Order: sequence, then C-alpha cells, then structure tokens
Amino acid sequence: RKKEWFGNCIADAENNLVWAADSRTGTVHAFSTEDSHSGGPSAKLSFPPLEAKLLGSGTSVCFASISKCGDTIIGGSGTGRLSAWNVNSALEDNDDKAIEPRIMLVDHNKHFQCGDLQYVGDSQLLVAPLRFDFDESDHSRTVRLYDVNAEAVVGLLCGTLGEVSIGKQYCVQSHNAIFAMSKSVGVVFDTRTYQPTVVLHADKRRGEQILGVPSNSSTPVAFTYGSEEDIKCWDLRMPGSHVYTMATGNTIVQHLFWHEDTSSLLASTRSSHVVSYGRCTSGYMYGN
Repeated sequence: RKKEWFGNCIADAENNLVWAADSRTGTVHAFSTEDSHSGGPSAKLSFPPLEAKLLGSGTSVCFASISKCGDTIIGGSGTGRLSAWNVNSALEDNDDKAIEPRIMLVDHNKHFQCGDLQYVGDSQLLVAPLRFDFDESDHSRTVRLYDVNAEAVVGLLCGTLGEVSIGKQYCVQSHNAIFAMSKSVGVVFDTRTYQPTVVLHADKRRGEQILGVPSNSSTPVAFTYGSEEDIKCWDLRMPGSHVYTMATGNTIVQHLFWHEDTSSLLASTRSSHVVSYGRCTSGYMYGN
C-alpha cells in the first residue's frame, strides 16, 4: 500500500486475515486472504497517541509488535502498556476510521518497555523486555507471562541478561518449554517452574535469535540464527555445542518458522548483495 510500511505481520486463520502493523503511522491493518485484490483493509486499528508518537519518532522502537490472543489483537509499542482490540468489533465497525484500543498496563516499572510479544496458549502471552538501561532490582530484564483476561502479570521468567528476542513458541504444550535469546545466549525455560533448564551459548553477533521445535524425544530441538547465512541445530541433551549447521548460501536468515505437518523449517531471508537502481530496476552484486 502506498505510503505505508509494514514491519510486523501475523496470520489470523480463523478469520482469513493477515494483520499488519505500520509503525510509522501507529496503525494495524487487517487484510483479507480471500479477496487479495480489493486493495483496502478489512479493518484498521490505531495505537493511542502516546504510543503512535513514539513509533513515528523512530527513537523508541523500530517496529510495533503484535500478537493474537483468542479474539483479541494485542499490540506493543515500546512503553510499559499494551493495546488490545477485539477482532469481531473491529471487523463490524469498519468504516475507514481507525479503532481505538483498550489499554492494559503490564508493569509500573518505568524501566520496563514491552518488546516482542508471543502467544503461548489460553489467554496468556509472553512480553519480552526491550530497553538496555535495566534496573537489576526490579526485574527489568525479565520476560513477563501476561494474562490478557486477568490484565495482570502471572509469571516472571528470570534468567535473561538484557534485551530479549522471543520467536514463535511451538513447544509450550508438547514439552513445557519456552525459548528466548538474550545477548547471544539461548535460554530454555520450564513453564511449570518459570526457571531456566538449559542455556545455549550461540555465536556472539547482533540479531541472534532462537527457535524451539517439538521432537519425538523427551526434549525439543533448538535452532539459532541471525545476521548470517547459517542456521545451527542444537540437541538440548548435549547443549555444549551445536550438532550441525545449515546455510542458505548467500542470503541472511531473518526469521524461522516450523511447519509441523512436514517437519520443515521455513526461513525468511534477505540479501545484502542486492543493489537497487531507481524505482523500477535492480541489480545484483557481491561484496562491496
């Protein structure tokens, strides 16, 4: 869409929609997968003025984070609050006017800012810390387990060292496991105790991320990736080192997803070798 830039998207199979967040305008758009040629969104949601201003300034976070929890779209924008929109109400009230959210306070701690959001089941989602200026005394570095229905933090996952990235969680039901990456250290939490059970020392590079996938054994399998072309596989029974490496060849892995039916990894990548010339043509170049 012209003059819009979507940095975070989630699928809504129940309603045949894709929800896309535009951080520059502080809005979330719903696009139908059944009528992809219609052009316009099926619904438009807006962050509160404070969050929209922070997103648009580019000084707080690069992208708005969004997740779907039941019939609610949850959005984070680098403050200690979350925005919540009811999906059914948003679709019914679609009249080209952006719908205002319900505000939920995650933490009174002024040092805590909501980063990545990931749904983990029932009415709960993970809220990762964003900022670097942490206060050790008030769990600023700690991942929150937040209950949307209760509008309260119901668990603290302690053990992360700084800004945390959390990808899609596939092992909560099968292995009671949650995966997070913090300062190139992968941490696997037990959902029954909220405590770390395994720590993986990945490559020390910016943007390192982790994905856990179910397995037939008693422990899941982990994959680490980020900022490079390789993907490393880890056996959590032998966490001292990865067991093998895969590589795309010439594109950088940005995101990984798991397709359970085919036991396949799906990788979203980008190329640092592509150079664009003007608006309509592009070239391909290696090196500098």
